[in-house]
Amino acid sequence: MLEKLKTLLLSSGLARILCIPVLFVIFISAATIISNLTAETPELVRINPPVSEKGEVVAIEGKGFGNEQGDKWIEISGVRVSSSSYVSWSDNLILFIIPENYEDGLIRVCSRNKQSNMLVFARKENIPEEAQTINTGNIPVIQSLDASQKEIGKILVISGLNFGITRGNSGVLFTKTQENYSGAAPDKGIPSTPLIMQEEADFGYDFWSDQEIRVRVPDGASSGPVYVKTDRGMSAPVDLKISGMPGTKRFENQRVYVISENVDITGITAGSGGRLFLRIPFPVTTTSQQNVKIRESSPPPYMENYRGTILHQFENLKPDDSINIRHTIVLTNSDTLTNINVQRIKQYDTDSPVYGFYTEADELVPAHTDEIKETLGQIPQAASSNPYRKAEAIYDWILENIKYTDVNDKNKNPLVSLTSGEGDVYDMTIIFCALARTAGIPALPSAGVIIDMRQETIPHWWAEFYIENFGWVPVDLGMAAGIPYETDHNGVESKEWYFGNIDGNRIAFSRGWTHQTPMTTDGKTVRSPRSFAFQRIWEESNENLTGYTSFWAVPKLIGVY
Repeated sequence: MLEKLKTLLLSSGLARILCIPVLFVIFISAATIISNLTAETPELVRINPPVSEKGEVVAIEGKGFGNEQGDKWIEISGVRVSSSSYVSWSDNLILFIIPENYEDGLIRVCSRNKQSNMLVFARKENIPEEAQTINTGNIPVIQSLDASQKEIGKILVISGLNFGITRGNSGVLFTKTQENYSGAAPDKGIPSTPLIMQEEADFGYDFWSDQEIRVRVPDGASSGPVYVKTDRGMSAPVDLKISGMPGTKRFENQRVYVISENVDITGITAGSGGRLFLRIPFPVTTTSQQNVKIRESSPPPYMENYRGTILHQFENLKPDDSINIRHTIVLTNSDTLTNINVQRIKQYDTDSPVYGFYTEADELVPAHTDEIKETLGQIPQAASSNPYRKAEAIYDWILENIKYTDVNDKNKNPLVSLTSGEGDVYDMTIIFCALARTAGIPALPSAGVIIDMRQETIPHWWAEFYIENFGWVPVDLGMAAGIPYETDHNGVESKEWYFGNIDGNRIAFSRGWTHQTPMTTDGKTVRSPRSFAFQRIWEESNENLTGYTSFWAVPKLIGVY
């Protein structure tokens, strides 16, 4: 038989040609078999978090996953996760979104020929909660509130037990203004009664002890249950009515953003003991921007949240060392829509710390300067007794008298725009806040990135001003001026809309100026003005680190859901 085949191949050119594809198929099959046999078996080390709910982003940590997904997948209780759920895939980390229909059980990573070990994965609603009774001795207990109704920004006194001697990670949770999620997919895991925790911002806590808390009712709170949450658990709810609001605030079109922050340090020259600190901006938590979490850090930071930054420390650096930092961060954001009855707006409580702090000048906002006072005198409507009308007049004046231009001058003083009649988004934002503060209106600038239709991120700045018994009102002069960034905002992007409303096509890294001091007395610091965060210190080195080159990338969007 073999002799006949040999004779046929030698005598027939056609037979030899027909053998080529056969041999090719045999070669590919053999290569595939060898590749599958030699491929590393995936190994699961950890699931974070191990208890989750639909719509939440989960991280699978381990090794041998491969640098790309290819023909691999995740199984939960034997059910393959759909391809649309994957956020990112690398050899030691997989990020994916929990689908709507899944059950408790084991999770694993699979390919055609390999299967990982299994780890237990559970639905959050199936985990029994410890009964919260007054006899536990550990769970916080609310015994009474000093009043059954309060206004936004006013102090609520909570009396009870087991709050803890110091606050630490504890806090007070308020019912959040009910979102309208008409634009969100049904599998995003959105709770029916969302809660917001009062943070330290806006002087949130006036006093904390084991039996009494004095907390300021936060922006975005609405009538409903109030809770005290500590490391030992959450109290039973007590109802609180929010009164006196001169309008409404809504949050719509919630979306999940996954972003990466990258910093590269090269060209290091150093003697013995070279040290470098890097402070990477961390997105802030606001009423509209919630659930901010670090999903991946390489290398692990020295501190995950140090004064609003992710702090990295590098010791004993040597010549030609290089540093590559990567963070993956997940958060949610929403459009903010306000509807205010101007006639119902009250005058400010000038004794409030919010009023005092946000009407003063600081390192970022040059309020009360001669230039600002002179400009304010040129705006007759700014003399109105109504804070909303005053802010609106300042907003209109800036749009009519300062022409938008892309300056890109990091060392420019924003006040120069008052005389030149030209300015970029940063200039307009800072001038609005300076004029508002000088007029007696609490105001602050925000810094971050805006996300355009191409899902590109661009540094951006906008503002907020405060209304008594209502909270913060957003203002975006750049979008109103027609900056050339197309977004997917559903509505009329106009001058009128961006006074009081703001789209969620953005990520905020700073609200106002955060005071920072060097880590050491002899540290050399580097700042980055007009960047996506307001912070004095970005880099700090000691005298033994004589030189290096740093590259800070604008935060990049790697997923939106």
